[in-house]
Amino acid sequence: QSWHQSLTNNARSIFSANQKLTVLPGEGDLVAFDAEFVSVQEEVSTLTESGSKLTIQETRHAIARISVVGCETRTVIFDDFVLPQENVVDFLTRFSGVVERDLN
Repeated sequence: QSWHQSLTNNARSIFSANQKLTVLPGEGDLVAFDAEFVSVQEEVSTLTESGSKLTIQETRHAIARISVVGCETRTVIFDDFVLPQENVVDFLTRFSGVVERDLN
């Protein structure tokens, strides 16, 4: 199965009924993508006696939006939100532009 066929099959499976995908990039075509993330786990840290930060639990992020654009045609191939499987603890709206209603 070629890359193009794989993308076609995957695109058909992830697009909702109200989105129309008319042209997919061909093999060798350049695409650009952007991803926006939300936090699903906040960092837990403390200060040591010497004043340095000790991280107990790292921040974890999940993808919340993916956009793909054809570089030569400058057309949007797809732009959609992704519902994280975990509860969102911070939408990071100031960076991502994603708000709670986008993922409902």
